[in-house]
Amino acid sequence: MSAEVRLYSILWQQQLRGFAPFAASTPMVCFSESPPDHLDWLLQRGWQPWGLVFTRQSVYQVDGGPVWYARSQQHEQLSEPHRSWAVRFDANPYSRSDWLHEREWRAPHPLLHLPAGSVYAVITGKPGWQPWGSVQREVLIDPETGMLVDPSHPRAYPQPTMFTELPPLWAGIRTWHWDAATGRIVRPIL
Repeated sequence: MSAEVRLYSILWQQQLRGFAPFAASTPMVCFSESPPDHLDWLLQRGWQPWGLVFTRQSVYQVDGGPVWYARSQQHEQLSEPHRSWAVRFDANPYSRSDWLHEREWRAPHPLLHLPAGSVYAVITGKPGWQPWGSVQREVLIDPETGMLVDPSHPRAYPQPTMFTELPPLWAGIRTWHWDAATGRIVRPIL
C-alpha cells in the first residue's frame, strides 16, 4: 500500500495493527515523538507525509509509554516480555545502534482500536485531502412515492443506498499537510 492508501485504510478501519519489534515477540503499536523540526527533516529526506498525530495522554490511556533505551549488556538481560519495550543502544563504532532521535513510544497491542476523538491530528501530503468513501446504508422509503420516511410510516420499506461520507475518526480532527515548496508541515491555526 502507498502511505496515502494506508492512512485512508486506518481512518476507515479505526485501528492500528501492532507487530513484534526487532528482537522481541510481543506485538506493539509503535509511535514516534519526533519534534516538529525533526519531522520536517525526515520529510525533506523522503519519508512520506501521511500519518496520525496522538497526544501523550492518549497513548498512556492505551497502556503505552516511552521505550527503554538499553545498553547492549542490559538489553540482553531483559526478559522476553520486557524486551518488547526496549531498544538496544550501543555507541560502539563496530556495532552502533543509536535510535534515540526517534523518541519512540509503544503500546502493547496486536490491534489497537481508535475511537472517535482519539486522534489529535492527521498529516497529509496534499492540502485539502479528505478520505471520502462510499458507504452502503439502508434508508426507509415509501414504495409508492419513493420518498424517505421514518420508521413509523405504515409503508416504510428498507432500501439499500450508497452514500459518500467521511470516516467517524475524521469528525473534528485537525489536518496538517506537507508543503514541499517550503519544506515544512503546515499546521493551520485554530
